[in-house]
Amino acid sequence: MNTPKSLRGFLREPLYPVFLAAAFGITFSIALGQGLLALAGICWVVALARRQERFVFPAVGWIIVIYVALAWASVLYGLNREQGIDRVERLFWLGAVWITAGTIRTPGRMLRLMQAFTTGCAVLAVYVLVRNPIRALRDYREGVIGCETYLRSLIAKGGMTDGQFLMIGIVAGLGVIAIARRNGRPVIGWWCLVALEFLALIVNFKRGSWACALVLIVLFILLQANWRYMLIPVGLIVVLAFLPPIQDRVMQIKQEFRADKGGRITMWFKIAPCLIEAHPWGIGYGALTSEMMKDCAPEVEPYRDHLHSNIPQVLISVGWLGLTIYLVWMAWVLADAIARFRWSARAGPTERTLATIALLMLLGLFINGMIEYNIGDSEVLIAYALLMGLPRRLDAGAPADGMP
Repeated sequence: MNTPKSLRGFLREPLYPVFLAAAFGITFSIALGQGLLALAGICWVVALARRQERFVFPAVGWIIVIYVALAWASVLYGLNREQGIDRVERLFWLGAVWITAGTIRTPGRMLRLMQAFTTGCAVLAVYVLVRNPIRALRDYREGVIGCETYLRSLIAKGGMTDGQFLMIGIVAGLGVIAIARRNGRPVIGWWCLVALEFLALIVNFKRGSWACALVLIVLFILLQANWRYMLIPVGLIVVLAFLPPIQDRVMQIKQEFRADKGGRITMWFKIAPCLIEAHPWGIGYGALTSEMMKDCAPEVEPYRDHLHSNIPQVLISVGWLGLTIYLVWMAWVLADAIARFRWSARAGPTERTLATIALLMLLGLFINGMIEYNIGDSEVLIAYALLMGLPRRLDAGAPADGMP
């Protein structure tokens, strides 16, 4: 029996399709995404052994190695070793940086990566649009604490991880649409996916993701399209601003800036200074507990075990040294993205769009990381790794690599 040519090709070189499947899956299922990424890692090692792939060690990889080594060391001298070991293991997924660096080398492959990612985010969007309202109605009817109204119940169902994936999925989708239009390909399907992601982003009710998405859409239009398209986000803001649920959610922002409410202001300006003063080398990666936070500020929100921001969380976890390494790491990643964007101006319009969306997706995660501890989330950490591993300059791509 003859084996189909496509299957023979997959069996001979499975790394690339498995890697794309992992990028697709991580957007809506941590089990699926991590399972496929682990499989991609095995395929990568096999491909290196067979010399089907070349090992690429990006410069930012050295900073990652140093940060991970410090994080593991901090667990050993930290205050909560057992919990720290359980959480520091998530840094293993930063290995996706090396797989990306060696696998995504051409514009065609980078385009396929963005297509897989935004398609996965559309699956997540359907999940959010179905799951959140149903669960909200159930908890509202059962009188669950914090779900006294259907709106409050729906807000409570929103997830930080979902919001961030939907936010960067919209940006990736806009880039895919721009490239498809430029090459005369159909775009209606991609527009439907982006529309689903936008609607789910609203229903998810995470204000940080709303704000970041708005900033990214505006920047994309300014960098890639005619300024007249600015009327689209402006019109959407005007329409959404008149919806009572949106108004209520936005008005709740002022609660975050009241120190007596035990929210972010309490965490950033009371708990973080308290902990770092007592432990300048950090309490250990993943060691923070709700009890430690209450010892510093009894009024803090209950059941919290992180500080809702990357910078203070990194500071209290691995100390001033760790924060310095982290800031150098993020600055390096941003410099790589800017260098790719500048190079793309001479490479061609497709490369320009790809570099633009990669830069904006990173910016979205960076900005959201100011108000959320998103590098502590395994799925988002993998999304960081996929973007961090992209090379500064892409090689010339062939149609077989996925160029339209």
